[in-house]
Amino acid sequence: LEEIFQVADRITVLKDGRKVATKDIGNVTRDSVIAMMVGRVLEDIYPDRSDMTVGEPVLKVEHLSVPGSVRDVSLVVRAGEIVGLGGLEGQGQRAVLRAVFGDIPVAAGDVSICGKPLKGSIHKRIRSGVAYATHDRRGEGLVLTESLRRNEALASLEKRSKLGFVRAGLEKQSIRENTERMQIRAASMDQNVASLSGGNQQKVVLARWLMTEPRLLIIDEPTKGVDVGSKAQIYQLMSDLASQGMGILMISSEMPEVMNMSDRIYVMSEGRITKEFKAEGLTQEEILTAAMPQEREG
Repeated sequence: LEEIFQVADRITVLKDGRKVATKDIGNVTRDSVIAMMVGRVLEDIYPDRSDMTVGEPVLKVEHLSVPGSVRDVSLVVRAGEIVGLGGLEGQGQRAVLRAVFGDIPVAAGDVSICGKPLKGSIHKRIRSGVAYATHDRRGEGLVLTESLRRNEALASLEKRSKLGFVRAGLEKQSIRENTERMQIRAASMDQNVASLSGGNQQKVVLARWLMTEPRLLIIDEPTKGVDVGSKAQIYQLMSDLASQGMGILMISSEMPEVMNMSDRIYVMSEGRITKEFKAEGLTQEEILTAAMPQEREG
């Protein structure tokens, strides 16, 4: 939206395949455009996190190094807390997330969940309570040839299986409840996931991981390619999950998203953490200053 107001002379808003309005850019505001996009006025899309309660550490990363991208990174995510990894893009943030999930090899360092060392395959990490929503939902996060139901069920089949057979009735009930909880708009559970909107596809990805009942939810680009209405719903979901005691670790290319959704922010530059901030009262200038490459002796 910021770019539209900077470069456009006129704006046409579409909603559900129909034209809502065409306006001269000088006759609309950001809020009025959002209201046309979602069909209602959104006072503030970011939830209030002022009354959060923080518990014991869920994730502890100590001296983590990944060849070519991460050097000596240490961080903590506590129960009830949303922690952001900030900084310029491509400074090792994504490698940290994938290393915790076991998706890429680690050169050094220790990772623990609720005080227990986290090692082994991705399967073992999922069993330990780690969930990872990728930034590339169409390429990595979804099986586009399959239905909403099968996509939601994939990561938690063990919870609804007996002797290697999935209990179909239990699966349908669980997915129906999860779909309603996530406010996923679809014709049925058997609708092909490729035909859903970007916002609903992202909710399917999150719904899949929530069905594993994770202790730590890692979210890479929570609302990339998602409409404003779905953004507000996803932000509220993240806040609710943290309030229920889950730890959340996130990265986003949108700095306002990182600043408004995080309780604490670690800023990375050139594969290292350069600064840790409490999000309250933080400015973009402070983050950018910490994100700039630092000259180091030697």
